[in-house]
Amino acid sequence: MSFKWALAHCDDGVTWGTFDTDLSSWRLGSEVVPDVSPPIREQTIQELRLFGETGEVLIWRTEEGLRGRILHELIPPADRTDEMDPLRPSDEARILRGDSVRGGSEPGFTRVVDRTGAEQVIPADTTAEQLRKRRVRLQVRHYWEQDPESGAVRIAATRLLKLTTECSDGN
Repeated sequence: MSFKWALAHCDDGVTWGTFDTDLSSWRLGSEVVPDVSPPIREQTIQELRLFGETGEVLIWRTEEGLRGRILHELIPPADRTDEMDPLRPSDEARILRGDSVRGGSEPGFTRVVDRTGAEQVIPADTTAEQLRKRRVRLQVRHYWEQDPESGAVRIAATRLLKLTTECSDGN
């Protein structure tokens, strides 16, 4: 299982990262724009996700300390491939927050800001037009389960897949 992106929600802000395969190391937004993205520290992590198209590691804080889980999938999926199956995993594209590009970034990262002034440094070369057209998206996958008594279907787990800057529907 390989991970391409990192997303950390910390007490002092959000930090994105990307794995540089040439250097075999992580590049973090906190190294690019430290006044916007805080360093990832064990003491301040609320939630940390390392993710790619085949799996995700999720670490989160509890009262007892840090906990974690790993989700990964077989390729191709061994079951749940029927389009009519309500328990088949489903993908969703979530629009990333940000309306414009602010200076001070490096190649591979873009500093974005929204109307409220909230900023983040995302691990993608992004244009203001892509932000305005809502093309910068976080792809997520939901896994479903069914209650054996009621038959109700609900999300059992969600994981992050990838960060994209183009819509698959051509918009």
